[in-house]
Amino acid sequence: MSRGKRGFTLVELLVVIAIIGILIALLLPAVQAAREAARRSQCANNLKQLALACHNYEIRSKVFPLNYAIGTNIYASPPNSDFRGTSWLTQILPLIEQNTLYAMIDFNYDVLLDPRNGNVSSPSMPSNAYVARQVVSTFICPSDGNNQGGIMGSRANRSGSWAVNNYKGVAGANWGWGNFQVVPPSPLANTPWGATADGLNAGNGIFFRGATAGRPCATPMSGITDGTSNTFMIGEAVPRWCTHTWWFHFNGSTATCAIPLNAPAQCQNTGNRSADLDACWSDWANNYSFMSRHPGGGQFARADASVSFVSESIELTLYRQLATMAGGEAVSVP
Repeated sequence: MSRGKRGFTLVELLVVIAIIGILIALLLPAVQAAREAARRSQCANNLKQLALACHNYEIRSKVFPLNYAIGTNIYASPPNSDFRGTSWLTQILPLIEQNTLYAMIDFNYDVLLDPRNGNVSSPSMPSNAYVARQVVSTFICPSDGNNQGGIMGSRANRSGSWAVNNYKGVAGANWGWGNFQVVPPSPLANTPWGATADGLNAGNGIFFRGATAGRPCATPMSGITDGTSNTFMIGEAVPRWCTHTWWFHFNGSTATCAIPLNAPAQCQNTGNRSADLDACWSDWANNYSFMSRHPGGGQFARADASVSFVSESIELTLYRQLATMAGGEAVSVP
């Protein structure tokens, strides 16, 4: 008489389940690391495309993309009708296959004052408000999953919700606000206009805000005397951690290296870094800087269009020196 096959005992099933659980626990970090590596690679490609666009702009215009604002009450919402301005990210739209968006912009009007807008929360097309609400994939790091789909409110200087960016131009190292000041007589505060702490409007990097009358940001290639391979041009930013981050705006597309890379929040310290940075997102004096969602550091495009990952543990003086374009330092990216 034949006997039936013996099934698994309860103990054997529990052992199998435990082994499967251990294997999953071992594999999950590897899968997550592989996904982050892919996201970081795409982020580096975005930076490369932006840097090449800046070079193509410079070939055409003999200066790197403009960033400036003029007029009265330019930080009001809305400003006065004499406002004129642009960001360097806006200027390179035609060079990253966004000609259609660029053609919709009327540079005679602020984003809130374009008579074509209609309701700025659901603006008419074409209009400046419509363009400023468009999420441009090349401006977004795939590792940043906390940007509300690329359109965020509480942006600096203008009411409403606007498309954000994960990349900003490097304004240099001179800085006169907050807890990380670099001011004269430090040689890192020297600029083409003399020694100054005004890293917003007279930065010693390739891009700065340019909101002082008669001094727009319009950097020529010849101004980068420290060498293009040794000068940061574009770095990463996190819009959830800084309200001065929206690509259409002259005051939302530049940052300083005076503040350390991935610096912790300064307005509060509960021990939860991310929550503290969330709470301090309007503390511009301490977060008008470079930040990244990548573990351990952030990526920068240099003035020769090469891209590299920079550790957040980089020595602060070296980090600042790499941000200046004519400081005369004999340094290189580690």
